[in-house]
Amino acid sequence: MKFYTSFATAALLGSAILVNTSFAQTDNLTTAPHTVTIQDFAFIPETTNVAVGNTVTWANGDSVTHNVEFTAKAPAKFKSKDIEQNGSASYTFTKAGTYHYRCSYHPNMTGTIKVTDNASSANKN
Repeated sequence: MKFYTSFATAALLGSAILVNTSFAQTDNLTTAPHTVTIQDFAFIPETTNVAVGNTVTWANGDSVTHNVEFTAKAPAKFKSKDIEQNGSASYTFTKAGTYHYRCSYHPNMTGTIKVTDNASSANKN
């Protein structure tokens, strides 16, 4: 009886995992919010994966002003307004590619947004 109960529990857990996994694979990321936190003079996470059409918001948790500026090799040009403490700036990505960025006030602060045409491959954060 103990073996049967353990087997039934394992089977149910396996089903739950399969259901949960299939749900994650079909998640539509075109409207998923993505936030990069600015904290302790760093972008967290340092790399973010999104799909074309997604918007990334940078939220400043530091006590000093920051901004976001794409580097020259990025597929598009963007420089945010100044982001004060507890402020934010956003950008909607319309083209696939790798976007390296930095804070122009603190050039050692860098990050990367990887934008893909395929929503399922963008779910690798």
